[in-house]
Amino acid sequence: MSHRLILFALSVVLTTGVLRAQDTLPRHFSAELVQRAVDLNAPRWKFVEPRRYREMPETFGLQITALAAHAAPAYEVNGRPLADHLAAKLRHFLVTPEPYPDGTTREPEALGGIGGWTHHVPANALLLAKHTPAVWNQLSADEHARADLLMQALALAGHWCLDDDNNYYVLMDGVTLFHRSWNPNHVEGYVGVMVAASLYFGPDELNAFFRSFDFDRFTARLEAANFRNILRCWTWTPALRDRMMFGGDLAVPDDQILVPGLVTTGRGVRNTFSFDGMGLDEPWALYRSQAMRVFNKAVRNEVNIHGDLTGHILGEATGATTSPWNGQTGFIFEFESMDWSGLRTNLAYAFEAAMIDLMTATTLKELNEWQLDAGGRPLERRMAVGMADFIFRAEEGYAGWANGKPGNYDWEEYFLPKGADLVIDLWRSYFEAPPPPTPDRPLDIAVAANVGETQTLFADPEVYAAWPTMVQLPDGTLVISFCATEEHLGPNGRAMIMRSTDNGHTWSDPVVAVDTPLDDRENGLTVGPDGTLALHVRSVAWTRAAYDALAPGSYPDETLARWSDYVEQPAYRAAADQAGTWIYTSTDGGHTWSEPVPGPDSIHGGIVLEDGTWMSSAYRDEKGSVALYTAPAANGPWSRIQRLDTPNTINRRFGEPHLAQLPSGRLVMAIRSTASPYDDHNSNNQFHVSVSDDLGKTWSTAANSQRWGYPVHVITLSDGRLLASYGYRRPPYGIRASLSTDGINWTDTPELVLRSDAPNHDLGYPASVEIAPGEILTIYYIENTLGDRPIIQSTRWHLE
Repeated sequence: MSHRLILFALSVVLTTGVLRAQDTLPRHFSAELVQRAVDLNAPRWKFVEPRRYREMPETFGLQITALAAHAAPAYEVNGRPLADHLAAKLRHFLVTPEPYPDGTTREPEALGGIGGWTHHVPANALLLAKHTPAVWNQLSADEHARADLLMQALALAGHWCLDDDNNYYVLMDGVTLFHRSWNPNHVEGYVGVMVAASLYFGPDELNAFFRSFDFDRFTARLEAANFRNILRCWTWTPALRDRMMFGGDLAVPDDQILVPGLVTTGRGVRNTFSFDGMGLDEPWALYRSQAMRVFNKAVRNEVNIHGDLTGHILGEATGATTSPWNGQTGFIFEFESMDWSGLRTNLAYAFEAAMIDLMTATTLKELNEWQLDAGGRPLERRMAVGMADFIFRAEEGYAGWANGKPGNYDWEEYFLPKGADLVIDLWRSYFEAPPPPTPDRPLDIAVAANVGETQTLFADPEVYAAWPTMVQLPDGTLVISFCATEEHLGPNGRAMIMRSTDNGHTWSDPVVAVDTPLDDRENGLTVGPDGTLALHVRSVAWTRAAYDALAPGSYPDETLARWSDYVEQPAYRAAADQAGTWIYTSTDGGHTWSEPVPGPDSIHGGIVLEDGTWMSSAYRDEKGSVALYTAPAANGPWSRIQRLDTPNTINRRFGEPHLAQLPSGRLVMAIRSTASPYDDHNSNNQFHVSVSDDLGKTWSTAANSQRWGYPVHVITLSDGRLLASYGYRRPPYGIRASLSTDGINWTDTPELVLRSDAPNHDLGYPASVEIAPGEILTIYYIENTLGDRPIIQSTRWHLE
């Protein structure tokens, strides 16, 4: 039988006597699929040195058996009810009478991280069994206790790896590299474990267990249960005991990391669990946050790697090199992600992400925990697109790239031995069919922006020009501001102004608006209904100590020496009291400016409400969060009225916010999310959004937009929608935009690519103005094609 027939066969051809129905399977189940799952051996796991051992088809068979047994426990396969089959599979790894000759037992070793490829399935199976009396009642009290113990061990591993207060770079063996910000195939399996454990114990009971955890008492229980895989894993690195109990620093083995001497830290596991600000009382939110990440892009036929090298469809089956779902949202994350060597676009990694997600997804479906009205419907549509596109690429062949080299995988030789047909049939059993193919005129994200003219507004080989913003005055004049300096961290920036009176086709020469003795850096613009301009400027007083503290190699030694001498000059030091954030105002379109008053820092400026209140968001004084400021007029006085609730973690900080207001009155704040330690390419750098429906008195907790990029500029379009524009600092480097009707959902339409040809990641801070209905002008900074100096450019484009 061809792999196509294997994948798509859902009809049932039964051998007489093999299946005898005493109960009826739900219509969505294939009897053939259930038969195959039951016939597979129960999986086992090992811990022999710190390396992973997986039995993937057997693991998928366990998941399918558990789902089917919950749906129809009396349905007979091979003369026995499904409930009996599941109980037997569970006993196989819950009870190992004697260790194997290599000292291993059969339970999952509770490694955490990438162990979640298969570890979340036994967690799901135990959860489903506990909700299936015909299975649970077969298990003895000792087996119930073993199930609880295993679930606790898996949950502890998930806590260690994922909790917001932990930033350890190793798994439970103390040596295997991991980080909670990595790609979904590292993270999502143990997010699934935490979802299952929360539903198994209840969030309060599980958090109480974490808070009272004692390593010695717990490992004694493991010893009594003969769970030697977990014992060997958790004691491989002795220091893990105290770090789990008390937190603190933990060194990463030098032979495991590119940067020797790395020391990481955290609080351990004796605290209440949260992941990206979500707690155990939010199992659906925990799952959905990762699933939206897995299926979070618009389908692309080609993914640019570098130069002329692309990931692309090979057309080996039918000659087709265009995905039928091109442009539709749901493209699996791993077709455009990152690894140690740069961009990754890979069929095998895409399968891994999908197989991990679907195990948790089907469990939530079976237990009626799937929340259609809380994002479940659009997520199902995305999954349908992503899975259909994945199957298409698997059949046609896909030229991929991973770890700095090509990577093509054969369906028969690579995917089927890993149980891919079981995964696909399971998806088909629970989720809707893929949507119709894209129409003849595909909504391709590379052209959806309908890009027109791109022009250079400012370029000077001696100037580092960056961080622009733009507003439109009531008379139609466009005003932009940007910083002109020597280098990113140079000591001598100044705020520049340019104007256009013909909708951005031509521009005035730049003039200096603010140039104190200090470094006048990021600057934003706010315009009032009468044309009054507010220029927000942050002035920085650099010191020799600050330059000495920069990482080695940040700048040439002679440059740092010259800057250090510059900031020690009497005029510079005498101006140190001018450091801070200031508001300059202009009533003549930016030709002249007032003396400054204290005000909030602002990358892009703020807005003016209908009642005349000036409002801006800021972050410099918030220690990784953001705040809201208001004033009765541009020149103040400015007051901090609200600090927003952001899901801050040890691995992430928030900043560079920007405000817009919908026609309904809703305020929307888009917020940059930045990995900590700083990492431009981090997969978690999606911008977040918070909304207020009471003119800023209260705000929602900042939520992930599922759009990767930063910082964000938001405007309200003439049709009432919001437009967010942002830099894209990973390959293919460039400028992107997204649309939203409510300020919360940003993925209902494909992401718009304005530029994807930048030479490197030093770019962005775009700002947009709607020149005419549907006609957008976006400015930004970007290095020129030679990669020499950043320049200010604009792109004119149209929304269809």
